[in-house]
Amino acid sequence: MPKDTKRMLQKRIDISESTWRKVGIAFLLLLIGWYFIVYIPRGSDYDGDGSISVFPDTNSVKNYRLEATIEVKTGAKSIITNRKEYIVESAVWPDGGTLSFKGICAAPGLNQGTTCSAKDGRSYYIEVTEAPTPPDPETTSN
Repeated sequence: MPKDTKRMLQKRIDISESTWRKVGIAFLLLLIGWYFIVYIPRGSDYDGDGSISVFPDTNSVKNYRLEATIEVKTGAKSIITNRKEYIVESAVWPDGGTLSFKGICAAPGLNQGTTCSAKDGRSYYIEVTEAPTPPDPETTSN
């Protein structure tokens, strides 16, 4: 093998090892940055009164906007997303009756719907239209 080719191959190996070292360090910094900069641990959960739109399982029936008790679960927050899940605990019909659900009735976001089964056996499409107000951090600190 000519000397020039050996030198070129040796330089290529040196550059390659150096490049891999830099890539490894960059990857490690990216992981650390992702955790400390982008990922912010789970926020606090809260509940309160809000409003939901209720669409009964048949199209010929009137749709309702009801006052409801809603629990807001805040998930992992990031610069890109601020995920919240709205769990409808119960709602009050205009005649004063209560709409309760079998299991958990969770909407993936504000004005995003889900189908929930009520304890009376009917299915309803539910949208959270007005979420409860989060508590003021100054009044809830110890």
